[in-house]
Amino acid sequence: MVWMILAGLGASLAFAGLIGETEPDESDDGDQSPEPVANAEENGTPLSLTNAGDATPVTTGAGQTGATLVDTEDGVTITVGENEAGSLVAIKTAVDSIPGDAASSSATSWSLDIYLMPGDTAFPDSVQDLLAEQGEADLYASELPGALGLQKIGSWPLGETGIDEAAWLNGTADAPEVWDTRVAAPEITANRPIDIYEAGADEAAVLRTLAPSDTLNPWSDDVVRVTQVRDGGSDFTLGFESAGSTVTGSEGDDTIAAFAANPATITLSGGGGEDTLLLGAGHGAVTAGDGASDVIEVEILDEAPEVEASVVTDYDDLVRLDIDEDVPGDIVVAVPNTAEAGFYEILLVPEGTNVLEALHAQRAYSPDWHILVEGRMPGNDAWPLVEADRPILFIEERASGWTARGPEDAAA
Repeated sequence: MVWMILAGLGASLAFAGLIGETEPDESDDGDQSPEPVANAEENGTPLSLTNAGDATPVTTGAGQTGATLVDTEDGVTITVGENEAGSLVAIKTAVDSIPGDAASSSATSWSLDIYLMPGDTAFPDSVQDLLAEQGEADLYASELPGALGLQKIGSWPLGETGIDEAAWLNGTADAPEVWDTRVAAPEITANRPIDIYEAGADEAAVLRTLAPSDTLNPWSDDVVRVTQVRDGGSDFTLGFESAGSTVTGSEGDDTIAAFAANPATITLSGGGGEDTLLLGAGHGAVTAGDGASDVIEVEILDEAPEVEASVVTDYDDLVRLDIDEDVPGDIVVAVPNTAEAGFYEILLVPEGTNVLEALHAQRAYSPDWHILVEGRMPGNDAWPLVEADRPILFIEERASGWTARGPEDAAA
């Protein structure tokens, strides 16, 4: 059984091998069309406050106030007027929901909003402080900006996590349906510091938590969301593992998935049985010595993964690469002729690179070649098992230099 992590917003993941579409929560404010917002004036010069998606900068004369947001190739740029007394605040909001039966399903949708906060306003550090200041027993999450006099600059949906165990519990599916469509926040450049807060709301959208945060992304860099289906579906767990820890499966056939977009390192070990391990290029998988053939699915979301050689596989494992269509590059499986002979490397190189010519010229990998996987060679003149949705170049280093050679001519 192979369960695949699909890249991109709106993709749904099903452990049972059923891959369906899960629509984001329509109740969340994901509209990215331009929305001019009334702004303060100084010296009779107004400055519009615009929502994400407006690529036209607003120009004013001296004594400007307010803020503008402009889309760029790398993300967005926020410019606060030089005489603006306010400050920038980012609120990352998580709203819980029940997509199916309340006894067996739950989901959380994430969004990010950037606001201009009045200069005489102090952002509360907790829901309790906010309610005390407002003299209210409860507030909806949507009422938070108005309560503090915030003016919206930009808004982005950040995806959803969810689980529905109904079919698994009643015996009609091998495993629960699990989805995780979270995406990283946009790259934001601003001429003022941005204070980040995380707000949490329950199924009724009532604000329950409010606290400072150190990241705009809808996840923590300290933990990784890991889903496990063990012994062919007889046991299931969904939890959060500390970065740097190891998750080990059972002696049976397991499917273990680490959320691929989180850059934190996690080690997955299948244990016994024929296992399927799913992870991102920023994670690590160690499967050596389990005595069975495993499937290692590696999702590549970034053009340049931060962690080199992050996936280590056993000699009889199948490596399947799931590369986002927006990530450019060619795949190369290289077998070096070095003192450490007996291992291979899977690289992502710039698209159109003449790999053999480059290696003949410099006898080393270029700095912009990224090692995604290291594995032990199968032996007996066999080649590693690698699959991908784009062509693969197999090369081998001999005494005379590098040459193209692959599974089809392994016995040559």
